[in-house]
Amino acid sequence: TGSLTQLRSLSEDMSKQFTNLRRYLRQQRIPGPLRFKLEKYLEHEWQRQKESISLKDVTIVGMLSDQLQGELQCALCVPHLSVHPLFKLLESVSPVTLFRLSNRAISRKMLAAGDSLFLPGENATHMYVVIAGRLRYVKQSLGEIAAAAADPAESMAPVGSMETCDDQSGGAVLSVTEWVDSSEDWIAEPVLWTPTWKHMGHPISYLKSELLLVDAGRFAEVLGLNPQAMELTSVYARNFMAWLNEQDRQLSDITQGDQVGALIASFLKVAPEPRPSPRPSPRPSPRAAAHHLGGGGKADNDLIYSHLIAANSTAPLAPQADWDGIDGSTDQERRAQC
Repeated sequence: TGSLTQLRSLSEDMSKQFTNLRRYLRQQRIPGPLRFKLEKYLEHEWQRQKESISLKDVTIVGMLSDQLQGELQCALCVPHLSVHPLFKLLESVSPVTLFRLSNRAISRKMLAAGDSLFLPGENATHMYVVIAGRLRYVKQSLGEIAAAAADPAESMAPVGSMETCDDQSGGAVLSVTEWVDSSEDWIAEPVLWTPTWKHMGHPISYLKSELLLVDAGRFAEVLGLNPQAMELTSVYARNFMAWLNEQDRQLSDITQGDQVGALIASFLKVAPEPRPSPRPSPRPSPRAAAHHLGGGGKADNDLIYSHLIAANSTAPLAPQADWDGIDGSTDQERRAQC
């Protein structure tokens, strides 16, 4: 009897909520198509929440100690982060770093079908890992069409499909479409290694999707706390940026983990040191750089990840490393920008 009463109460509450919603949307003169879209999404979300339990619904979790709550958050994040070889290795090399990342640098974002994640040309602030759903990523670029179409393997990530059309000025435009799937792909990784990355395309949620967001500024701050994590990440960042700078053709925000996972994993290995030259070349001057890597430009590796490798090549790490950006900004300034 008590269960039936509770179900009846929930049904009445839902009916009242949707009645108020429709009344509010009409009073605010929200266009009909948008009203329909909002109502359908909320109906679906209400039903989903009735059938599943979210962490915020389990109020007793608030009784856990800070340490145990942190361990729970880590356990919820790590299985999804492990799709990336670097995070998978960090799990065994420095579990405390993943613990800190899960509680300080990672958040979640829900997208309804048709929602945009970001727009082309915007400054990147996060790396994204798709943990549920699917996104369609579309990028348009001028020039180099024949070369990219003839050899798509040279692009940063494998291409789903290509279409060529003419823009208003009469030039040829290459439209590239990629599908971003859960449990295997991730988005905008370069922002972790260079603060000048600009988004190249437009990801739109094809299905209702959920993503993990890795904040680039806080990611840098957390890694600076642990020498083992810093050393491992320095090797990876050096190799990743060297590879990225060799990509002269169409770059992308998307990394198709199922297709380039082995390549990404190879960046965790230390490359053999080159033989010393008779006359060492002068070190590049630490001038400010504003490279738009998304446009295929080159970046000075020393500037990009100097904040990653400096501590390993000169002196032992301090408890809090100083992470200076490519443009000379401090870690505090960069986090404020993010």
